Amino acid sequence: MAQTYLTSVTGYLGSQFQEKNLVFLLQFSHHFNVVHMYMFKFTAQTMLER
Repeated sequence: MAQTYLTSVTGYLGSQFQEKNLVFLLQFSHHFNVVHMYMFKFTAQTMLER
């Protein structure tokens, strides 16, 4: 679900950007994935501690 949403958002943003900003878009997407992963880990850890 989240992956599909991310793909849709990335595709939409990609159509709004020019080709020269494609590298920035990829970096942003990767950064977003990393942040999402850490948030998921933190949430899972918090739930397990309760």
